[in-house]
Amino acid sequence: MSNVLYQMPKGMEGYAQILEGAVKTLKPYLGEAAKVGDIKLVNTFPVSYGANQIIEGEKKILCALLEKNGGLLFAAGNFAGENFRAIDEEDALDAAGELLNYISGSYAADLSMNGTQCELLPPDYGNVDVSYKPKQLCSAEIRSGEKKVDFLIGVLG
Repeated sequence: MSNVLYQMPKGMEGYAQILEGAVKTLKPYLGEAAKVGDIKLVNTFPVSYGANQIIEGEKKILCALLEKNGGLLFAAGNFAGENFRAIDEEDALDAAGELLNYISGSYAADLSMNGTQCELLPPDYGNVDVSYKPKQLCSAEIRSGEKKVDFLIGVLG
């Protein structure tokens, strides 16, 4: 585990593994220089295009990839082998959902292998908005040069 663990806000240290997985998954599509920028606890996040997914188990965890400065559009296009013009295109959002599914699925598989039962719900994509209030919400910027993606981890219950 890199220094991401030491950057995690208090109470969110247990989720460093999923953030590490997000960076590792995004590197081939965002750029090999992809790294974690600011990590912080937030109360809310702006409504943005992207994808979100819930892992249900002992805790209900929300994961989301959000568009920021063209980063998610760029990564989704590279992932799909397409040249998307806008993140709100159906195929671009579908590709973003599949990227998130890799990240969340890997984390859920690790939980299961360590004896924690969980279920990975299908990703939802479009205009990401959380109508429920997470107990904790962590926002991490993943960037490669000027390309940026916001990755959210929310503990819902």
